[in-house]
Order: sequence, then C-alpha cells, then structure tokens
Amino acid sequence: LEVRQLKLGNPGELRDLFSKAGLVESAESTLSVASMYESFEELWNGFLTGIGPAGAYCIALGPEHREAIRAQLFNLLGSPDGPFVLGAVARAACGRVPT
Repeated sequence: LEVRQLKLGNPGELRDLFSKAGLVESAESTLSVASMYESFEELWNGFLTGIGPAGAYCIALGPEHREAIRAQLFNLLGSPDGPFVLGAVARAACGRVPT
C-alpha cells in the first residue's frame, strides 16, 4: 500500500532520477524481503514505537482512532491467531558517474 504513496516506489522512477542526475549505465531492480511475526501483537507493537511514517501517524492518533486502525489491520491480515509472514519490496538502483 505504501508503495503507491511514496515517491520512487514505481518501476523506472529511480533509474529516471539517476539519469536526470547525470549518471550513466543506471540499472534498477526490486528487492524482496519477508518478515516473520510470532503474533499480530508483535506487528502492532511496532507501530506503537512511533518509528517511520506509519508509526508516527499511529501514535499521533487518539485511542479510539488507533483502535479502529488496529482492528482494520487485523481484519485485512486475515485475523491471524498465530505466526504469520508479511512480504515487502524495495527498489534499488546503481549508476556510474561519467568519465
């Protein structure tokens, strides 16, 4: 979901940025990762630390709104009652300064 909201989250955007900055032979790829959680509470507690855009948003909310988001996330994840895995992707790029 965040990939649609963050700049440079779509294919080709990093490569274009590198080209506009004057780099040559730029290449872009996608990195995939997976995170294992022992429980939904482990995931949710990460938001309550306030780290990153999602965490900062979460702790800025009042208790009622925070609980509503918690419930919606729990449902979106299929109401996990044990360990589960979440996948994520990141974009990476490299380029060379022309000689």
